[in-house]
Amino acid sequence: MLSVPLIVHAQRQQGKLSIYTDQHKGRILASGDKYTNVKNWAAHEHLPVNSVIILKNLDNGSSIELSVKDRGPFKIGHIVQVRSDVAQQIGVKEGDLVELELVKVSFEPPDIDFRDFVNSFDKVYSPNNEIIQQKTSDQSNDKLSWQLASFSNKENAKNFINEHQPNFRLELFIVNPSTSLYKVCVGRFQNRKEANKARSKFKDQYESAFIYRSPLSR
Repeated sequence: MLSVPLIVHAQRQQGKLSIYTDQHKGRILASGDKYTNVKNWAAHEHLPVNSVIILKNLDNGSSIELSVKDRGPFKIGHIVQVRSDVAQQIGVKEGDLVELELVKVSFEPPDIDFRDFVNSFDKVYSPNNEIIQQKTSDQSNDKLSWQLASFSNKENAKNFINEHQPNFRLELFIVNPSTSLYKVCVGRFQNRKEANKARSKFKDQYESAFIYRSPLSR
């Protein structure tokens, strides 16, 4: 399979930090490694897997070298996600402002068995596919939504909706696909063409939004 290298434009990036919860233990990462078998790694939404970054605590100047092993975090304003033991090494907590510096880009595709990757999610999470808040109009045939943010706490997801709903004509809603995971989404579209047309109206403010296929709309 042909591997297309990702062109990285920024050498440094600042934003908020996310920390993995214990429910991720047992998962297989996007790199093919097991969650608990690798030390000093991070998740990034775009950087190639196995690239090397330096993560810096902007408050105290502490830093640590990490390998990109997973994808995430999928929260607006959050640029990197690490395990709690990594966060402790530089004295940061969930939501703290950090800076990452790209040290080395890797273009080698990860060695991963995707069957094991998918099965690791099935073993860790307990999906209940509960839609907590949903637009009441007839959208039963729609399949695609834009995910704007995700939270481990339902109240934080509701607060996000209250703050950002004025920016949208469509109603924001929450999807709870697994324990302690609350996704804030907007729209239910028949296809990507409709979804992309809708996103053109908010893409500048919500650049990290991505397509999410709700389990209830398959």
